[in-house]
Parts: sequence; C-alpha cells; structure tokens
Amino acid sequence: NGQCITQPQEQLCGNNIIEVNEECDSANLAGKTCKDFGYNAGILSCNNCRYDLIQCRNIEVTLEAPKNLRATVQDNKVKLTWDYAGGSTITASVTGEVVSVNAIVGNAVRDVNLFQDFFSSINNFFKKTFTGKRVGIVIRELNYQIYISTGTNFEIISQGSARDYNCLDDNKCEFTDNVNNGIYYYKIKAISSNVESEFSEQVFINVKTPPEPEREDEVK
Repeated sequence: NGQCITQPQEQLCGNNIIEVNEECDSANLAGKTCKDFGYNAGILSCNNCRYDLIQCRNIEVTLEAPKNLRATVQDNKVKLTWDYAGGSTITASVTGEVVSVNAIVGNAVRDVNLFQDFFSSINNFFKKTFTGKRVGIVIRELNYQIYISTGTNFEIISQGSARDYNCLDDNKCEFTDNVNNGIYYYKIKAISSNVESEFSEQVFINVKTPPEPEREDEVK
C-alpha cells in the first residue's frame, strides 16, 4: 500500500541513554547521587542499567574537644592557652566499617559536604589500605568559641579562627581577657562549619589585684 513501516529500535543497555525500564545507563545516572537513597556520602554507580549502591556510605563526623586548657593571671588580665592539635581532629566512622583517612595539610574542612566529597573520591583507596583503623583528618584552620562564667551561666565572650588566637605559631592557642577582681570559669569548644566539638575541661582562676599604694600627696 506504499506505506513506510518503521521498525522499533532495539533497546540497548550501555549506550549511555536511559530508556524504558532502565534506571540508569553507564555514566548516565539521571542526576541521582547516594543522597537520593538515604546516604550522606559515597559514589553512586550504574550496573546493568540498575543503580548500584555498593560504594554509598553514611559517615558520622565528630570533632575532638580542645585539650590542656590553662589559665594564668597577671594584673587584671587572664591568659588562656590550649593545645591546637587537641581541637583540630575530625574522625569519620563509616556505617559497617571504620575507614582511615590521612591528614590534609594547609586546608580547613569548613563543611561536612566538602569532607564527604573528599572521602568519596578516595573511598576505595582507604578501604584497601587502612581497613579496620581510625585516623583523624588534621585541620589547619578552625573556629573556636570561648565561654566565661562567674559562677552561674556560661556565655560566649570571644569567637574566631585558629589564626585569631595565634594557634599556627607553635601549636598553642592563646586568648587574653581583661577582668576585674573575682573568680572566673572558662571553657572552649572547636567548631568547623556545622560540626562542633564537646566542651573542653573548664578551668577557674581567682583574680586578686593588690590595691595601689597611696601617693604622698594623698597622705594626711
């Protein structure tokens, strides 16, 4: 009858085109990631045109609390010092296994998503090399919050980066607080984006400044 009949094209898995009854195809993941399947990290892949979640992970990120907080006083100035390294380690525990990661030198992990992306890109390497161990990522720039109390509630008196507290000079951080006579309690925490450490151990100090000597012209 002169009509041209078009034969249906054969569906192919592996042509990078998502067709009927295919979830994905090769590198074409239809914009999906591990997060679309309830994970917070990892690499989504495609196997026989079905999503493969074998490299998807849930990572719990914790930040170690600052250590060795000390307080000294001179005149009406309280000087706080603490160990920089003690408050600059992120530890990642992975669902079903513990995977080590090595140090990032000279970079700050400012966001959990950044850490997840970093972990995803090297996931297989660390699984093969460090399975069963736990090693922190050393962060070279953090934020700190410093809290003070006079015996009741604590309140923030200062917050800033590790550089603001001179942490990069000798791995010791320091902060000076101008106070009046009295008893003061201090504690600090480390923060990296939406990851916060526990509080450090608190310290207290009793500030007593001797009265100034009377001047001769004031003596009757």
